[in-house]
This record gives sequence, C-alpha cells and structure tokens, in this order.
Amino acid sequence: MLQRRGSASFFALCFALGLANANSAGLRASNEYTPKHAYRAGAAADALSSLAGDSSQAANSLQNRRDRFAEACKMNEIGTQSRAQCDQILKGMDSKIENIKATGGAYGEIVGHLKVIAGRA
Repeated sequence: MLQRRGSASFFALCFALGLANANSAGLRASNEYTPKHAYRAGAAADALSSLAGDSSQAANSLQNRRDRFAEACKMNEIGTQSRAQCDQILKGMDSKIENIKATGGAYGEIVGHLKVIAGRA
C-alpha cells in the first residue's frame, strides 16, 4: 500500500509543484516565489510529510519483525541449513529496512526545501 500511495503522491507532487517550467530558472535566480508557488509547495510538503511518517512507521514495524525473527533463528544451530536460511532472510530484511529509511530521509530533505519555498521554515 505504501508503494501505491507513494507513486500516486509523487505524481500529485509533480502536478502540484508546477515549478519546473520556463519561468522557474528566473524564480530560482531571484529567490522570489509567488503566493501560488508558496501554496503549491506547502501542499506538496504536507503530502510528503505524510509519506515520510508512513515510511518511518514501516521501518519500525519491519525492524520489530526482524528482531523477533532473529530471536527465533537463534534456536537453529550454527552451521545448519536452517540457520543459513535464517541468516539470508535477515540480510534481506536488513536491506529492506535500510532502503525504507533512506527513502524517508530523502522525503524529509525535500520537505525541508518545500517549506522554505512555502515560507514555513
């Protein structure tokens, strides 16, 4: 669900911003944004803040599940096929957790820039 919401929000963000047009280079150079730009940036920041929060909750949930699974893996003897499979699954979970955290961090950075444009920072 997070992936579907994320892509839908991404497209909404692209539509809402509307800053990537011929005039945006001039706006960036002068650092003057119209109220319309500020409103759109604020709306986009709100949408991305929500996604970043969802991302953080997903990472925490997966981390808790990973920790419980790691405890169960310790019941398998080191060197057995079962333990090797557990270790492989844990590596995959660790990778997924890191990817989720990185995505949330990127959202947070973008939100910060959008808040500046919106005049909220």
